[in-house]
Amino acid sequence: MGRKTWVLVHRWAGLLLAGFLLVVGLTGSALAFRPQLRAWLDPPLRVADAGRPPLDPLTLRERALALVAPWGRVDGVLLHREPGEPFEATISPGDEGSGPVDPLPFDRLLLDPATGAVLLRETVPAGLWPITRRNLLDLMVAVHYRLAVPGEVGTWLLGLVALLWTFDCFVGAYLTFPAPRRGAGAGASPVAAGRSWLARWWPAWQVKAGASARRRTYDLHRAGGLWPWLLLLVLAWSGVAFNLREQVYEPVTRVLIGTTRNPLDGLAPVASAPLAGEPGWPEALETGRRLMAGQAAALGFRVEREGWLISDRPRGLWFYAVRSDRDVAAGRAETVLAFEEASGRLAALALPTGQRPGVTTTTWLSALHRGSVGGLAYRWLLFAVGLAVALLSSTGVWLWWRRRRVRPVPSASERPFVAPR
Repeated sequence: MGRKTWVLVHRWAGLLLAGFLLVVGLTGSALAFRPQLRAWLDPPLRVADAGRPPLDPLTLRERALALVAPWGRVDGVLLHREPGEPFEATISPGDEGSGPVDPLPFDRLLLDPATGAVLLRETVPAGLWPITRRNLLDLMVAVHYRLAVPGEVGTWLLGLVALLWTFDCFVGAYLTFPAPRRGAGAGASPVAAGRSWLARWWPAWQVKAGASARRRTYDLHRAGGLWPWLLLLVLAWSGVAFNLREQVYEPVTRVLIGTTRNPLDGLAPVASAPLAGEPGWPEALETGRRLMAGQAAALGFRVEREGWLISDRPRGLWFYAVRSDRDVAAGRAETVLAFEEASGRLAALALPTGQRPGVTTTTWLSALHRGSVGGLAYRWLLFAVGLAVALLSSTGVWLWWRRRRVRPVPSASERPFVAPR
């Protein structure tokens, strides 16, 4: 296809994407500072740690369980907390017949880490309406990833938008390339004829000073897409990974790089029926630590701190997580192993990076999209790129509208008659 055809493709793709990318770009800019916004909109409860050694996390879990049994369960425990954070327990419904479980009296419990005293009992609000300071950020996330549309419609729609955006990233970049030389004719400039391809491409990266408003807008649209092009492509393709993972992202990545499935995906149950009684948490924690230390020594990664321990009794499995030097996202424990409850045998180990190329790629795409790497400097960059996405959409529509308004295509009856020569 010729260049004029690609111009039309880019123009109509941009018009289809403009409204969506305006919303996604503006919400993405705000979500670059998601932790800071969360702390401002819904300040977390803090406790004084000075001179008060915390209780063991498993002891605190036992105290939480005593407050909710038999109608509730505490199937997981956080093994690490930052100074000033309370101990948090998420409550799950107990076994059928064990008491009033629908609805739960509360599903979130905060305890003083030094004494085990109850600081807060609450039911986490479900849904996005009515809008409050507490769920405003959740609404913004829902708009950014699925347009806040219930069901799968919004997910699919933004997935298709991300797919078209990925394709249009390449089309837009191609259209900034200098036109191929046609040889030094009678009217060709000797200076232009002698310039390299990169020298002829460089004006596309600049906004011409002193030009007309239309020319400056065109330059801004073109240069605004070139400077952050690589990050724009990352954001577009990671959007496909989030919303069309099984349909598009995984098949493409599997062909180009390798599987995106980590070893924990689809683990089959190892027990025909859950074991009776309360699981042995201290024993499970020791087993997890022992297995993780063995895997770290065998595979050459370093454990930095513990993360969490979860009991999956229906499948007869435990999941133990640590933060290791293979993790990418700041502050998160993403190195996870699973082991059998009955035998303590290792079932699987999942490393976020360095284990499978497809998984490593997906980990980095997710972290770059969410701004969980690079610290505050990268969050500011992500904020600026989100605004650039909104700018590219609005300037593209303005240029199209301006072209239609200033240079309308005349109808056949309005075209002047030109006598053939």
